Amino acid sequence: MAGALVGRDGRVLVAQRPAGKVQAGRWEFPGGKKHPAETPEDGLVRELQEELGVEPTEMRPLLKVRHEYPAGEAGALPRRVLIDAWVVTAWRGTPAGLDGQALQWVAPAGLPDIDLLEADAPLVTALRLPAVLARATDAASLARRAARAPRARERLGWLLDADWDWQAPEARAVLAEARAKGDVVLAMGPAWRAAEAALLDGILVDVPAQLPAGLDGHQLRGVEVSDLADALAARATGAQFLCVRNPALDARALEGLAAAGLPLVVDATRPRDGGHGHATTKLWWR
Repeated sequence: MAGALVGRDGRVLVAQRPAGKVQAGRWEFPGGKKHPAETPEDGLVRELQEELGVEPTEMRPLLKVRHEYPAGEAGALPRRVLIDAWVVTAWRGTPAGLDGQALQWVAPAGLPDIDLLEADAPLVTALRLPAVLARATDAASLARRAARAPRARERLGWLLDADWDWQAPEARAVLAEARAKGDVVLAMGPAWRAAEAALLDGILVDVPAQLPAGLDGHQLRGVEVSDLADALAARATGAQFLCVRNPALDARALEGLAAAGLPLVVDATRPRDGGHGHATTKLWWR
């Protein structure tokens, strides 16, 4: 179990592995092993009480990630783990490193800059993605919708249509204003230019081969997929999140896609039969 505590200012709590532990000095999300008889919620509450001295009161599932740690010394076999990560938005008490570990609060955009364990990389992406991602066809409509959008703790995002007009006079100003508010801006399609990369938090493409090489480590890379084979191919080529716009995929199909261990952005315009349980982000496309 892993818990990502998110403060009222949007920053996330991470803990440093203390001396004497494997990979000491590196950072991770707090948590530990769930006991066999515990529910995920009970296991996470117990671990955070023992490790941080806090009692979670509001939490929700974030992502399940499978990770294989390499073989250790003296011929030890690789170790496979399933990380069940949850977002914790309210708790009783003040977090403290009860195991002697250092703590720090980090803005989601700053998480790639710290030395987190490799297993936590998909969790970083999930925390950086917005709760809602809306299609933006032009600067004027984005500005109108952004002005009406409620400002809560959950982040908002905008997916720029492939035909987005970068030459429009207000285009850059609108994007800069949205990002200044903490919104996430993603561009759809590979037709972006280096001059515009500074205005983007990432990109979404149709196939893995379209993932550009010019994005830096802070920019998110997503691929649209329809089945697990697509998802695994996207992950192998460096995708950090998956987008599902096919409304025909039901909850069972989405569960299969979730096996890739990457955050899912799922079209929420048309209802699915229980299909949003695996979604990190809801996409309003139409």
